[in-house]
Amino acid sequence: MTNDDVTHDNRMIHQQLSLHSACSFEEVPTSARCGSASMDQAAVGELVHELRQPLSTIECLAYYLEITCSDESVCEQVRRIQRLVSQANRILEETYVGAGGAE
Repeated sequence: MTNDDVTHDNRMIHQQLSLHSACSFEEVPTSARCGSASMDQAAVGELVHELRQPLSTIECLAYYLEITCSDESVCEQVRRIQRLVSQANRILEETYVGAGGAE
């Protein structure tokens, strides 16, 4: 996998997660919000849970890489991964809360 592939994959993931984060913004019409009848709260909870599991693994591996890396360019990429994982977790939390889940 090349750096271009990774960049493309990161953009695609970011776009998909950004779509889900719209559920927490007030400008989204009430009929389109995650809490509407069109989205089942249990399904959203299941989706969030299923996405958090691999994110947690990525977070743990990135932490390990951070404490063991010696190449500064690698360390910077690891920190970037950590920021993206944090961003994805925030988006998932907003999506879950927007669907009526507990905070």
